Amino acid sequence: MKRILQAYNKGKQKRKYFLIWGSVWSMMILSGCGSNSLPENNLDATVDQVSAEEKLYQNYCLNCHGDKLEGEYGPSLRRIGQKYTAEEIINIMEKGIGKMPAQNYIPKSEQQQLAKWLVKRK
Repeated sequence: MKRILQAYNKGKQKRKYFLIWGSVWSMMILSGCGSNSLPENNLDATVDQVSAEEKLYQNYCLNCHGDKLEGEYGPSLRRIGQKYTAEEIINIMEKGIGKMPAQNYIPKSEQQQLAKWLVKRK
């Protein structure tokens, strides 16, 4: 009978520790869910400040040219305005260049917006 009580008490202790640690971990996890900090935005602007052109860049160009125009798979676009005019950029989007395939699925009006925005990067 004594052994049964000892085993029962050990089981109670284990449950007690499990409940305590489970509560502590739950509190730690839940406390991180309500964070008020803004997520880091790689274009150095808050969500409200992102221009329509930046949104177009994020949708169409970011995967290859990087979140800060630094280039990843595709070349850097940081100083693209020194190399190409808006018309040349549109031509590149329509026909492609080098490894970059044609981006003719982008509506013409959005190509024009993107080109005007990119040409300002000097």
